[in-house]
Formats: sequence, structure tokens, C-alpha cells
Amino acid sequence: MLDNDLDISWIEKHNKLHTIDKNYCREPMEAINIHSIFINAQNAIEKISSDKIDVVDSKVPKEKILKIIQDNKSMSGDDGLSGDGVGVKYKLLDIIVYNVDLEAQYIQEFVQNDGMDTGRFFKICPIVDDIVIMPSIFIFHSLNAIYFVFQEIEVVLNPVIKPILKIGGEAMKKHTKKVRICEPSERSKNKTKYLRDK
Repeated sequence: MLDNDLDISWIEKHNKLHTIDKNYCREPMEAINIHSIFINAQNAIEKISSDKIDVVDSKVPKEKILKIIQDNKSMSGDDGLSGDGVGVKYKLLDIIVYNVDLEAQYIQEFVQNDGMDTGRFFKICPIVDDIVIMPSIFIFHSLNAIYFVFQEIEVVLNPVIKPILKIGGEAMKKHTKKVRICEPSERSKNKTKYLRDK
């Protein structure tokens, strides 16, 4: 076998772990895990799908984010069918980024506190911006992730459309609308003329 056929990335990670006291610098990420969480109408998690997405210049572009959202808005097929065979629709609730950007000198303190302050690594992001992924120490790269939370929405299959005009059944009633036109009095005409002269 050639070296090109073997995946030796695990050896590099193993060597980094053995020399972690020297490899403590934060590094930019090349890719990040994404997890799409689907919540059904009863507020229970129905499905979780995972994937990876490339990080370019420490950012995930908003175009890629919008594509992920658009691709997950509806499900059909074996995993997305409801009991009656109809596809399920979802709306995006939140985009949550988990990014551990801890400096090396604070790792020991963080571990001794049992990770009590993990909430500071979570951030809710708007869909209109690029998602910035801060550089982190290599041991946290597999933990960093973007979570897309989708909520099932009710889809009305055949909505009842009410007609604008009622035809049949009821007798058509004609209504005449009366409009009164008041002519201005002499006094109001004089005021208008007086104001125009000034």
C-alpha cells in the first residue's frame, strides 16, 4: 500500500496529545460539525442529523447557512413521513454555536471547576450574518459545533376557501348607497378667497 492510501491523521493527533504541553496554541478550524435537531408538534426531539461544513477564513458564510436551513425546511421519504403519508414542514427556531475558545493557561482552572461555566461557549446567532468560528485548541475541535433547531409546523392540506361572492342559496339583495354632497356656504367661500389673496 502507498502512503496516499492510508489515513495517518490519527497518528498526528496522537503525537499532538503526547506533546500537548508544547501544542497549546489556538488554531483556526478547517471544518466544523453541524447538527440539525428536529422537534415535533409535541415538543419532543424527533430526529437529529449530523454533518460537517467547511470553515473559510474562520467563518461559515451566510449563503451556506441559508442553504442548510432551506434543505431542512421540509422532510419527505421514510424518515420524514407522518402517519398519513404527508411530508412534514419545519421552521427554524435557533442557530446555536458551541465554540470552546479557551486559552491554554485556563484549561486546568476550567477542569477543576467541573466545567461550571460552559454556558459562555454557547452563542445564539442570527441567520442574516456569517457565523464566526473562533480559533481553539485542537483538543476542542471535535467538540465545537453548530446546532440548527427546527420546529414542526402544522400544514393545512386542503384549506377551505370562502367565496367572495355568495352565489345560490341566499337571495341576492340590492343595496343602494346614498351619498350626500354639501355645497359650501357663502361664508366658507369668502374665507377661502380671503386666504388666497394673502
